[in-house]
Parts: sequence; C-alpha cells; structure tokens
Amino acid sequence: MCARTRGSRMKGFTLIEMMIALVIMGIIGLMAWRGLDGLVRGKERLESHANQQRDLHYALTLLDRDCLAMVVDDAVGQPVALGTRSIWWLRHDTASGIPAWQVIGYRSQADGLYRALSPGFPNKEKALEAWRSVTTSPDAGYSQVDLQLIGPQIVRQDVTVLSDAPNKTFPVKGLRVLWFLAANQGGNEQPVTRTCLAGGFR
Repeated sequence: MCARTRGSRMKGFTLIEMMIALVIMGIIGLMAWRGLDGLVRGKERLESHANQQRDLHYALTLLDRDCLAMVVDDAVGQPVALGTRSIWWLRHDTASGIPAWQVIGYRSQADGLYRALSPGFPNKEKALEAWRSVTTSPDAGYSQVDLQLIGPQIVRQDVTVLSDAPNKTFPVKGLRVLWFLAANQGGNEQPVTRTCLAGGFR
C-alpha cells in the first residue's frame, strides 16, 4: 500500500508547482512584451526622425534654388516682401525654356511650411503688376499660386534680409531663414538656420 501511494505521488505536478510555473511564464512573457514594445517605439522614433530630415533637406534645397533665381531688377523696386508669417520675392523661371518671372513665397501655417508658386508671367509688366499687389500686403500674398506643403514639421519661420548696408533691405545679398521644427514636447522647438544667396537676375 505504502509503495503504491508513494508511486502515485511522484506522477504529475502539484497545484502549487503549476501556479509557480504560470507566474514564471507570465513574468517572462511580460518582459518579452516590454522589450518588443521598446523596439517598436525605437523604430518609430527613428523613422519619424528620418522623415523629418528628408522633408527638411527637400525644403532647404527648394529655398536655395529659389534664392538663386531671385529677381533684383531696378524696376522691381523692393525685391523682397516680408509678412508676419511669410516671405515673397520674384523668381526667374527657365523651366519652360522661355524666360519668365514667377511670384514665389514661403508661408508658415499651423500644419507646416508651404511653398507658394505662381504661373509664369508672359511679360515683365504683368509680373510687376502682380508683385506690387504682394508688396502692398505681404500677409495676404498673391492669390493665384499653387500651394505645396514642403515641411509638415516646420511650425514657424523668421526671415532676415541680408544687405551690404546696415538696417537696409536693398540691395539684397541673400536671406537668413530660421525655421522651427516641431518637437515631441510643446515649447521645445528645434531651430534650423539657413543662409541663401540671392541670384540677382534682371
């Protein structure tokens, strides 16, 4: 009787042993889940940073090209128009193969930085007429433009016109642009400064 009872006790696990095993498995599962969650979050942060850098590089490339195509013809008068959240100038357009002028602008809005580009004007008079409306009210800008969101992470901008003369905006030598990138925490925006040279087309 005693031997049979002892043999039956050696088979299987007790309830306490099963509970301990389940607790251990639960702890291991929780640790594995936390590690996997950390990896996923880290990957998302890296992807977000990479996307932000790609958008910023694209916006800076466009800014450099547009600055180099800036028109500083004497007939233009004021070559750059500054608003509270936008900046405008006339751009020399050669994409179509026929020399033309365009109104170009960079405007920061709540959802990011926009590039505004007008169609090419067929003659100088039409371009100057449009430009005068922009310089009268830079914040209103020019209505006949295509808006392109080029920097969703750029929440605001500050622009300084560079000139040889102190406290002057003419003759324009370039622009110093300060863009603020949105951060995960409010109020901790990251500044990015860029100086672009004006091309001086006439």
